[in-house]
Amino acid sequence: MNPTLRRRWLAALTAILAVMYATVGVAGQGSVRPAGLLGASVILASLALARRYRWLAITLLVLGVAPLVALTWWSIGTPAIAITCLILGWPRRTHSMIASNGQEPTELGTAAAARVQTDPGQGLSRVARGRLLPPLADTDVGQQHGGR
Repeated sequence: MNPTLRRRWLAALTAILAVMYATVGVAGQGSVRPAGLLGASVILASLALARRYRWLAITLLVLGVAPLVALTWWSIGTPAIAITCLILGWPRRTHSMIASNGQEPTELGTAAAARVQTDPGQGLSRVARGRLLPPLADTDVGQQHGGR
């Protein structure tokens, strides 16, 4: 499973858990009702912010599950939903997040791979060829095909 599909799948499962959280809130009475509804909306907001603001999303996720769990600590279902929501909804660092964190990318690892630009007619672009790969004339393949 590729990382994008996995991230979206986990976000979809977390959204389903947020709906379950809201259902517990609607079914509850007293202070459980607003805690469940507000918690579900904060969990959904956490999912919306997870790609850009990782630490804010983590904070919102924890704040979203905590009040209802504190109010219904005696049940089995609500803490299980909260723990599952934390596990599935926790924002993970992807390669694109690491490469785009505002720092100058390094020559090794995913940042260098992200900089590679392909040209359908020429293979790797000249910029990528000069920084990451030796010139084609120095390789066996380049000499066989009349490298530059």
